[in-house]
Amino acid sequence: MSTLPPAGWYPDETQTNTVRYWDGAQWTEQRAPQPVEVQPVARELPARSLGAAYAWLVFLGSLGAHRRYLVRNGSANAMLFLCVGSFLATIVGFASGLAVALEILALLGRFGMIALGIWCVVDLFLLPRITAQTNYELAEVKRRERAARPPVSAEPA
Repeated sequence: MSTLPPAGWYPDETQTNTVRYWDGAQWTEQRAPQPVEVQPVARELPARSLGAAYAWLVFLGSLGAHRRYLVRNGSANAMLFLCVGSFLATIVGFASGLAVALEILALLGRFGMIALGIWCVVDLFLLPRITAQTNYELAEVKRRERAARPPVSAEPA
């Protein structure tokens, strides 16, 4: 059994510039002019391009830009923090002179940069699958938003 949308005013698909009241189970005969602020329920969620994802990876991959473009914000943030943290650790470690603790910090920074480089190389191969998965998820969101709208009235205008 499918759940019906909540009661409320929805755009009337049988008449332009009008809204019709949905009582939660069926359409009523109540109609009104469509207010300016009523927006369609479905929003455009553009599909993500594999070519654009590769461009983001090539130019700003170490900052996680390709993952942010593909709506993978958690891993994008991890890449960004790893990049910035490794860079700062390396710079501070090299600028310190001979302090052993800071040399270890510089070494950790270099390991972080190496790990980030490996992550970017692995993403070269994972990008088609991640892009397809993102496009599927965006299509599902769009489908769910469309399904949340009440059914179109079968009554003539």
